[in-house]
Amino acid sequence: NNPGITVAVPPVIISELKVYPNPVRDQQIKLKFNNLGKGQYKTVLYDQQGKKIIDQSFDHVGGSLNKTIYINHKAATGIYHLVISGGSKSFTQKIMIE
Repeated sequence: NNPGITVAVPPVIISELKVYPNPVRDQQIKLKFNNLGKGQYKTVLYDQQGKKIIDQSFDHVGGSLNKTIYINHKAATGIYHLVISGGSKSFTQKIMIE
């Protein structure tokens, strides 16, 4: 006999995320979330050397969300890594800043 196995599946926090434009122009990164779970989220932008360029947090009530991240200083042209995390989920997107 095989006893039943129960597996707990955590809820999907970031079910669909779009980061645009890529490459980034005008020092603005736009995020579009669909079905984003309720909670606190953190967005961090790192340069190629691992230095934090942006570190922001926001609370979300759940559902869809459009958010713009403003880069407060002139970021050098190059490849950056945007990390969005909340709860036990994390999403990383490589972006180009022109």
